[in-house]
Amino acid sequence: MKPRAISLKMKGVFAGSALIMFAHKVECWWMHEWLDSPFFQWMYDSGGILATTPEDAFGETVFLAFISWLFAGLFMGYLVMRGGWGPIVALGVWGLTFILEWHHVIRTVVSGEYYVGAGTSVVYLAFMAYYWWVLLTHIDWERTDGLAAG
Repeated sequence: MKPRAISLKMKGVFAGSALIMFAHKVECWWMHEWLDSPFFQWMYDSGGILATTPEDAFGETVFLAFISWLFAGLFMGYLVMRGGWGPIVALGVWGLTFILEWHHVIRTVVSGEYYVGAGTSVVYLAFMAYYWWVLLTHIDWERTDGLAAG
């Protein structure tokens, strides 16, 4: 098994998924997801390790979130520049975001009411199978160790 070069089609599929995710984040921002999300509430409650005022706690939380995502992005960039399996792994990690977005649908179903972000998360989740199908075509599944299968 070995990786294939990332095709123009995969680049387009990735760009499409990023565009849908952008629309999803705009919806979540517009609908104030941070007020309902247990994750954001946890971040806010656990922020402020060094803060002495509520404003400092908020600033510290935003700063730590920004730094975390900055280094996650830098790591993903490193994987892409590395070549070989790097781009496949980076695109696979991005593909895991599809799993994360199920929480919008689950919370909507469980509560019986619209949960922030459910509209665009359904579009994003519908795109998931296509994304993974195209990504998995970038792996040559034939054995490359010289041993016959069987």
